Amino acid sequence: ALGNIIASIALEEAALSHILNAEGEKLQKALELPGLTFDQLLALNESVGGVVDGIGDIESSLWKKLGLIVDPDFDPGNPGNPGNPGNPGNPGNPGNPGDPGNPGGPGNPGTNTVRVLPDELTGDGEWIEIRTDGECSMLLRRTFITFEGADHFIFGSTPVDYSNSYANTIINQWFNNTIGSGLPANARIRQFTVANDVVTEHIGKYGDLNANGTSHFGVQQVQTGQDVAFLPSFEEAAKFISRKWLPKGLDPAFAHDSPAPAPDNFDALIFGDSTLYNRMFLRTPYDYDHVATVTKDGVVDAILIGDDVAQRIFPAVWVKSSIFATP
Repeated sequence: ALGNIIASIALEEAALSHILNAEGEKLQKALELPGLTFDQLLALNESVGGVVDGIGDIESSLWKKLGLIVDPDFDPGNPGNPGNPGNPGNPGNPGNPGDPGNPGGPGNPGTNTVRVLPDELTGDGEWIEIRTDGECSMLLRRTFITFEGADHFIFGSTPVDYSNSYANTIINQWFNNTIGSGLPANARIRQFTVANDVVTEHIGKYGDLNANGTSHFGVQQVQTGQDVAFLPSFEEAAKFISRKWLPKGLDPAFAHDSPAPAPDNFDALIFGDSTLYNRMFLRTPYDYDHVATVTKDGVVDAILIGDDVAQRIFPAVWVKSSIFATP
């Protein structure tokens, strides 16, 4: 037991020596600083003196502890207080400033990660490039299309089915211009749209960023047809058009930040000022009675089917990237 007490005293002494050494280094560093005033040095000296006084009190306690271990009849008496440290010398004059270096050249201009395709290149208002892959780009319409009259998705005993949903029907009718306010038959964007495998392979899985939810384009250019236009998936929204995404079953406080350029792409969308219909539909099911969406605040989560009438539909298409060339 005595050995443990002596060892503890040795450790405390080592710690105190480290503190004293740190205080000395602090003083030394202060003396090297240019422009330090004498009043500032005095204030620093008082601070160091306070630390030294505190160490003196601790040393007195350790001295008593050690004396009682060596000789139970030991009377340490009152040790004198340590003297105040001397005043630091006057700081030396600061050296002459060095010659300024040559100014650097202008920095590279900041890059706007959002690439907007204007109306004159689409014939259908503005579209946003959210992905590129080789010679093709995935575009998302900057403004939504909305058609009421039925739930966009329906309940089922299996997860929500995008391919047989009203939302998918609306997009097909819009793209093929078979309903009012459809995509104009002569819209320039039709000259560049290509087929994709969204419905056949890439619906995706909610909460999984690597669950085959990334669409791919085909080699065939198509100006009309089914499923040329489509809803983005959970994976595409979380990676390319959102501020945050929420894992399945977790509280919004646990939402993950979406990677760049997803927040910039989302901020470029125009949701309108509705406080009720303020979500963008996605094609990925959440479960049998919920479907994935992006809220007006940019969070990827889900909505209960039945609350989904007249929510926002932002069509996406794959196109040849040559669409960006001025005709």
